[in-house]
Amino acid sequence: DRRYVAHNDAANLRPKGKATPAQARRRPFATAQLRTIFAAPIYTGCVDDERNYAKSGPNHPRRSRFWVPLIGLFTGLRMEEIFQLTPAHVQTGRDDLPFLLISPDMQVKTDNAFREVPVHRELLRIGFMAFVADRRRSGENFALFDDVPAATDGYRSTNFSKRFATFLKSLGIKDDPRRTCFHSFRHNFRDGLRQPGANGDFVREAGGWATRETSEFYGDGTRAHLLRGLIDGIDYDLDLRHLYQTGMFEELQAGD
Repeated sequence: DRRYVAHNDAANLRPKGKATPAQARRRPFATAQLRTIFAAPIYTGCVDDERNYAKSGPNHPRRSRFWVPLIGLFTGLRMEEIFQLTPAHVQTGRDDLPFLLISPDMQVKTDNAFREVPVHRELLRIGFMAFVADRRRSGENFALFDDVPAATDGYRSTNFSKRFATFLKSLGIKDDPRRTCFHSFRHNFRDGLRQPGANGDFVREAGGWATRETSEFYGDGTRAHLLRGLIDGIDYDLDLRHLYQTGMFEELQAGD
């Protein structure tokens, strides 16, 4: 890469072993699968969000089972990033709208993961900021989703990953040929960013994806207000009006 030599004899070498077939790799959820997920009892009314989350009932709990999949879909955050969020990581940008700050106090996959991600307008309509305000009463530095206990490895995401796999199985999605899992939301997010005229730098910044360009190591990154149009341009062809909270961010709805 530094061009100290004219030719790299190892340029095309790969580890021994069979390559993973393209169809065996993780893929995004299909639109029909997303509709099934967000029409489950946890989103339409369940008994509780513990053992009876898959049973229809009169309650509408809004904790990790409700919010984490939505955040994954509309912000592209990795599960480990979501479970490190506190109210202090939900900040307001120059456009007076909220964004999620993935900051150096977090444990992240790569340095590229540090970023500002605007909160998608659908999350605002669904009442994410009301949820954050409620959690803020417990303190700025308490985890947003402390209803999930940490596993023996110290990570809440380890336990939630198992919960989500069970959730998909209850919907008949877990063993589908698309090999979907929670990380599939991040694949959906990447597809959502494939918009006409999308700025490639903005796309990489929004998802925290790595690049080989040396210039990417300069500066503090793109601010959330500049990414707002790109994030709000994500459209999964989902009708989530049954999740909207009345009185929340009417100005966004009126602007559509």
